[in-house]
Amino acid sequence: MSTAKQKNELISLLKDKEYRDAFVEASIKIGVPAQIRVLRKQREWSEEKLADEAKMKQPAISRLEDPTRGSVNLKTLLRIAAAFNVGLIVRFVPFGEMAKQKLKLSLESLVVVSFNKDPYFQTIETKTDHIEEIPISDGSDSPEIHDAAEAHIEGANLTDDENILQTPQAADNYDYALAA
Repeated sequence: MSTAKQKNELISLLKDKEYRDAFVEASIKIGVPAQIRVLRKQREWSEEKLADEAKMKQPAISRLEDPTRGSVNLKTLLRIAAAFNVGLIVRFVPFGEMAKQKLKLSLESLVVVSFNKDPYFQTIETKTDHIEEIPISDGSDSPEIHDAAEAHIEGANLTDDENILQTPQAADNYDYALAA
């Protein structure tokens, strides 16, 4: 079935409140166990290895990976996230976002790299990584030297997000968000 056809069918089904409720429940009860299993297999871990890493018993891991056997709680998900060395996001979303996620769902979309393999943290560079030593001036520098130094610093190849995160205001906003 084409993606457009799947989208139209899903939109039609989601107009029903009972279907929406069941859709949310199934997304959690099926999606979370499936992702736990995918992440474990991705790392080539046994259930015993995951249990050791999560400080749990192997039968608990078996239950977590089985969508027909109960539910998971937030504390357990945090332990599993820590064991896999990945983040965990739990948030309320509009149904449109859930529908988009469902339509692009694949085995590959469930794979998550650990912190140590996350390319985001392997490519972040600080401004000082790009600055060569510039002699301290005696005040007689020409404007050209000053402009060249500024251009060199601006060429630090930081993205806008990284520049924003390095400001004191960003740190205050981040602290405020955590406190809210």
